[in-house]
Amino acid sequence: MSKDAVIRHGEWLRGMKEKFLERKQELKGVVKQYVGVGDFIEAEK
Repeated sequence: MSKDAVIRHGEWLRGMKEKFLERKQELKGVVKQYVGVGDFIEAEK
């Protein structure tokens, strides 16, 4: 990866984190609806 690509990717990640933090409370409400539904799959260690 070029230095420019790494910088752009870092900026993108920061932007995605910002978007997540802005919608965190809204997303909690959506996720809460599915608590206890289905099976949780874990990778073998």
